[in-house]
Amino acid sequence: MQGLLARHNQLNSEVGEATKDARKDTTARLMETATKMMKNGVTPDVVNFIETTITEINQNVLGSIVDEHNTDQAAINTAHAEFAPLDGALSSCRTNVNNLHSARQETSGRHKACRKEEALICARSRQCEEILAGLWGEVQAAEDTMRGYHREVKNSWCEDPDVHPDTSNPFRWPDQYAKEGPETSLDSDQSYPHVVVTSAVDTFRSDSFQTFTDYKAAKERVDLAWRAYNLRLETCATLETALESQVDTCDGEETTLRAEACQHASDWDSCVSAYGNGYAREVGEYDRLVATLREEEEDRKREWETLKIVTCLLETVYTHVIDSIDSGAPCPTEESHPDQTEAEINTCHIIDSTLTTNLTLTVPDTPPPAELPTFVPPPCTAEYLWEEHGSFGSELMSAYSQVINAEGLGEFSTALSAKGWAGCAAPHVCVPCGGGGVVVQADYTEQGAECKLHESHLRPGQGDSDTFRCLSGECIRSSGRCNGPPNCADQSDEAGCETAWGTPAVLHSEVCLEEANDDVQRSCGTGGQCYPVEGKCNGVNNCDDGSDEEGCASGTVALEPSSGFAASVTTAHIDSATPNVFTDRQYSFDNLGSFQNKNYIKMANEDKHTPHSHVQMKLRLPRPMRLYIVKVGAETETAENGPETREHSLPWLTADGWQESSDLVGVEYHGIHRTRHKDWDPTLPEETYNHPVMAGNNPRPGGVWSKSFPAGVVELPGNNGGDGSYLIFFGEPNGF
Repeated sequence: MQGLLARHNQLNSEVGEATKDARKDTTARLMETATKMMKNGVTPDVVNFIETTITEINQNVLGSIVDEHNTDQAAINTAHAEFAPLDGALSSCRTNVNNLHSARQETSGRHKACRKEEALICARSRQCEEILAGLWGEVQAAEDTMRGYHREVKNSWCEDPDVHPDTSNPFRWPDQYAKEGPETSLDSDQSYPHVVVTSAVDTFRSDSFQTFTDYKAAKERVDLAWRAYNLRLETCATLETALESQVDTCDGEETTLRAEACQHASDWDSCVSAYGNGYAREVGEYDRLVATLREEEEDRKREWETLKIVTCLLETVYTHVIDSIDSGAPCPTEESHPDQTEAEINTCHIIDSTLTTNLTLTVPDTPPPAELPTFVPPPCTAEYLWEEHGSFGSELMSAYSQVINAEGLGEFSTALSAKGWAGCAAPHVCVPCGGGGVVVQADYTEQGAECKLHESHLRPGQGDSDTFRCLSGECIRSSGRCNGPPNCADQSDEAGCETAWGTPAVLHSEVCLEEANDDVQRSCGTGGQCYPVEGKCNGVNNCDDGSDEEGCASGTVALEPSSGFAASVTTAHIDSATPNVFTDRQYSFDNLGSFQNKNYIKMANEDKHTPHSHVQMKLRLPRPMRLYIVKVGAETETAENGPETREHSLPWLTADGWQESSDLVGVEYHGIHRTRHKDWDPTLPEETYNHPVMAGNNPRPGGVWSKSFPAGVVELPGNNGGDGSYLIFFGEPNGF
C-alpha cells in the first residue's frame, strides 16, 4: 500500500486531471447559462444546443463521473486488500517465534532437571567425601599407632646405644690352658663363655618380642585402613567424574537455552517491529487515501447534482421554447413571470437524497491489528534470571526433596534455597544478548510520536532496547533516554537520569504478576499497583502512593551461595580469639584497612572453586547499594623449594564495569588450614598451616573494586579456584 495515494494522484494527473477540471468549469458555466436562460428567456434557435448539451451530459459526462467513482472504489479495495499480506507475514513469523519459545521452554525444563541431578550427584559426592574424611581419620589413627611402634623399634635397634652389647670385647673366655684349643673348651669344669650385656639389653630382649608383635598387628590395621580408604577414594573419584560430566552436560543445556532465548528475543523483535511499523504505515496510507477519495467523492456528488440541476433547467427551457413555437407566445422570463420562473428554478434545485447513492464509496473499516506473539523478557532481565536461575519449580523441587530425604543427603549443603534452587548447582553467569545495550545519541532531538502496535507492551515510563515510552504516552527511540534534550512532551525521558548505579532509574509501574515474586516486582501500598524490583528506593515514585520510596533505611541483604555452603552478613572486626573471615576456615582478620566495622559477607572459602563462568554468590539487595570486591592479589605459601607467590585475577571485574579504587585499603588475615596432602610431610613446618594472607592492600597486587547496583538480584561470578578468595563488603550506593 505504501505510496498508493501518491500513485493514485499521479494517475489522475496523467489521465484526466485537466479534463476533470475543465469539466467542472464547463458544468459551472452550464449552470450559469441555464439559469440565465430561465430568467431571461431564449429564442427557438437554442433548441439544438439544449438537445446536444443534455445528450452530452447523459451519455458522456455522467458516465465519466461514474468511471471516476469506480476507479476510486477499486483503489480503496486494493488498498484494503494490501493488509492481508502483512497479516500473512505476521502469521508466519508468529508461528516461528512461538515455536522458538516452545523450544526454549523445553530446554529450560531440561536445564533445571539437569541441575537438579547435578545437585544430587554433588550431594552424594560430598557424602562420599565426608565418609572418606572419616576413613582418613582411621588411617591417621592407625598410622600414628604403627609409627609409634616403628619409632620404638627404630630407637631400640638402630639408635639407642644402651641396648647393645660392647662390640669391642663382647665375650669373656676362660684361660686357654683349660681348653683343648684357643677357640673352644671341652673342659666340663669350665662354663661356656657368655656375652657381656647391660640390663637395658636384657630388658630389650624381653620386650622386643611384644613390640614386634604389636607393630605387626598395627601394620595390619594400617593396611586395612588404607584399603578401606582407597576403595572409598575410588568411589568418590567415580562420583567426582560423574559430577564433572553432569556439570558439562548442564552447562551445554544452559548454553543452548541462552542461544534459543536470544534467538527468540531477536526474532520476536524483528517480527513485531516489521508488523508494527508496517501496520502503522499501511493504516496511515489507507487513512490518507480514504480521506483524499472522500473529498473527491464529495466533489463528484456536487458535480452530479449540478448536472442534474442543469439538465432540469435546460429541459424546462426546452419545454418553454417548444410551447412558444407552438403557441407563438414569448417564453416566460423573470420579468414577465417572476413567480413562475423562481418556482421552476427552485424546483430544479430540489435534490433527492438518493440521487448520488451510486456515487457513495464503500470504505471497509481499517482491519484490526493481528495478534502479536507474546512478549517474553530477554536474557539477563530480572524476569529471566528468576525464571532460569531462581527456582526449580514445584514439581522438580518435590522430586529433589524426596531423593534427598530418601538417601539421607540433607546434611551436605545441597538443600533447596528459600527460593527453590539447590546448592551445588551453580548456573552460568548471564550474558546479555548482543553485548552492548542502548547507545545514547546526544543529537537525537526528534519529538515523541504515537506509539505503534509493537510498542504497546511498554508501560508509560518503561523502555526496552528499541523504544522508550514517555509518561505522557508517546514513544521515542531508546537512544533519546537521558541524552540531554527532552524528546517527550512532558520531558519524562530526562527524568531519573543521574543515579548512583550509573543507569537511569526505572519510572514505570506494572500490572501485578499472577504469581508474586519479589525477585521481579514489588507491590505498592495501595491501589493494586506493582513496580519493578529495581524501582525500590530509586529516587522516583513508581507507585502513585509513593510507597516504593518508603522504608529505605531498612531491609537486609539476602544471600544464596551457589555452593550451598553457609554464608551470613556480619560486621567486619578484628577478633583474634574468634575466626571470622570464612565459615569453613580458622582464619582471623589482622588488619581491616578501610573496612573496619563495615558490612561484610562471611562465606565459605571453598566457594572460591566456582569458575569465572558460573554464579558463585547471589545477593538480593533490598535497596540500591554499593558492593566492594576485596581481591586477593598474591598469596605466599611455604613450599618444598621455599616461599612461593602466586598471582590471582578476576577478569570479570573489568568486563562487568567494576571500578578499581586507589583510595581504599584492603585487608589482611591469617589462619590455620590443614589438608591431607600436608599430613606427615616433614618438609612442611607448622608455619605452613598458619600463614598470613593480604587482600587488596598495596604494594601487593589485588586491589579493591566497587560497583553500585539498584535493588534486586545481583549474581557475582566465581573466583575460579586456586589462589585465594575474594571478599565481599557492601555499603550505601554513593560509598562508605
